[in-house]
Amino acid sequence: APDCNTGYTLAWPTEVENAEFMVDRLEDGAVVGSVQLWRHAENLRRLWEQGHDPVALEVAEAQRLGIDHWIRLSMNDWHHWGADATESNLQTSRFYEEHPEYLIGEEGARGWSGKLAEVLPYFQDFAHQEVRALRMDIAVEACTRYDITGFLYDFMRCPGYFKCGEEDAGAVLMTQFMRDTRRALDRVGRERGREVGLAVRVPSTLAGSRGLGLDLAAWVEEGLVDLIVPSSFFAQDMEEDVGEWVDLARGSGIQIYPSIDE
Repeated sequence: APDCNTGYTLAWPTEVENAEFMVDRLEDGAVVGSVQLWRHAENLRRLWEQGHDPVALEVAEAQRLGIDHWIRLSMNDWHHWGADATESNLQTSRFYEEHPEYLIGEEGARGWSGKLAEVLPYFQDFAHQEVRALRMDIAVEACTRYDITGFLYDFMRCPGYFKCGEEDAGAVLMTQFMRDTRRALDRVGRERGREVGLAVRVPSTLAGSRGLGLDLAAWVEEGLVDLIVPSSFFAQDMEEDVGEWVDLARGSGIQIYPSIDE
């Protein structure tokens, strides 16, 4: 599935407020960031100039092969920053650059350790309605624009959504965000004449999910998702017990797809 990488820039000419088409950003002279990223943006530019929508091509080929096609969104990510975390690139946007007040910030990241402690200050804080709205609007546009099976919110790319200590309060906001998304995709499904799925990739345990402000028990109880992908973060324990997820989903019709990470 295409990676929307936090949704600041997209692979199609978007109408979502606060998102940008990556080709427009390239042509506006944004900092490129890397040769790989330039090649990605340049390929998009040439495809669209020749009248090809690369996402539509993916969807058509998936349908030909009988494969369900989902579009995935990194809910937070670090690839919109350079190695020194001081320079944004083609994968960010004016919305990100012009609203530093939406960031988790140095103080908000205290209590974390390792790589995430370095990058968490530059993640957007989902306590802000505008931050949540951007992600949901992208999901709705993608499912409206393309004949896809559904949309995946990837909460493990990369984990960290609220200031340290504010996760419990954030869980209430995030559950409402999931309700709003579910209702919106249900509307799209009714207009299309078939259901549009909603999936989430989350930490490998219920406690780990709750620690990020993700109340999976509530999401399952309310039937807000169709698929749950419990996942580690750049690690893998082959003895990991996913029994609690199976127990949680039993009788709900929600499917559990444990993930093997690198």
